[in-house]
Amino acid sequence: MIKLYKKSCKEHDISNCIACAEERQKRKYEKVKANSKELTKKRNESKLSKGETEVARVLDNLNLTYEREKTFSGLYNYNGTTLLYYDFWVPCNNLCIEFDGSQHYSINKTDAEKANDFKKNMYCKKNNINILRIKYTDIDNVAFIIRNKLNSIKNKRFEKYNRLS
Repeated sequence: MIKLYKKSCKEHDISNCIACAEERQKRKYEKVKANSKELTKKRNESKLSKGETEVARVLDNLNLTYEREKTFSGLYNYNGTTLLYYDFWVPCNNLCIEFDGSQHYSINKTDAEKANDFKKNMYCKKNNINILRIKYTDIDNVAFIIRNKLNSIKNKRFEKYNRLS
């Protein structure tokens, strides 16, 4: 049985071929994946910002395992060309951390940048992932902010456990 799709297919001599649509989708994903790998390589070659350096220092001092520039499948930028990434991912606390530099609060912030930030927030909410956004003006309070968030996550787990008991 041949499944149908919107576009016509000369190869299979029918219109609406799902096999061809799946192939087009696969090629698009491979292109996005390649673009994302190239961007990741460029980011890895660049230095960390002061804020990211401070977040990493705090996470290291707390002996937490984390991943830098974490991507999740299905989280693409506003036009679907590259995977979005979070600055830090702390898996044991199911926590993404974003250090938002001054460009996040600039009047020159583009609609694309706003859309990407919104998509990251919604992805976390939809997938029950904790997210912490740290504003650049709070660089001196990073340790306090992270500890508070971790305590909040711990308390939520405790409350959930007590409700189940």
